[in-house]
Amino acid sequence: MSNPKIISFKIYQDEFYFLGIENLITENSDYGAFWGNFFDKGGYDKIDPYQKDPNCINVWYNKTPNEKIYYQGKIVNEVSEVPNSYTLTKFPASEYLVTTTEWLSSYDESMQHINHSYYKNAQMPEGYTKCDLIDNKIFLIERWGADTGDGFRYEFWVPIRKA
Repeated sequence: MSNPKIISFKIYQDEFYFLGIENLITENSDYGAFWGNFFDKGGYDKIDPYQKDPNCINVWYNKTPNEKIYYQGKIVNEVSEVPNSYTLTKFPASEYLVTTTEWLSSYDESMQHINHSYYKNAQMPEGYTKCDLIDNKIFLIERWGADTGDGFRYEFWVPIRKA
């Protein structure tokens, strides 16, 4: 499938705990180095015993007004002990506009369709607007939809609120 259908839908995500490795974003950020560090520290193996959602997630958020963070990890249940070099964060409940492709048949095909223009050009649901950073620290969640039985896809979650 060379041009999959792009779809958007609104969801509600309860508050959640996220376990992963935080990276401070600068104008010179090296995302390859972020990923190298993530796997050098133990990657998903350190998170998997606590996972609530098996899908790999990246959370983009403002830790403080001057600190933008790229946070690699997974949504987790209770964590008895935070692994060394990892951070556990509780994020608030929010509504999101999810923009993605229809389900694709392979991992490789889904990786070819990681396109930020999908969510940047998405139509807001009627009566909704994007959250500003005062309302919600998160400005983007990227979630890889693993082989769910329906297939594979890469999702972009943008926090929204009623206008």
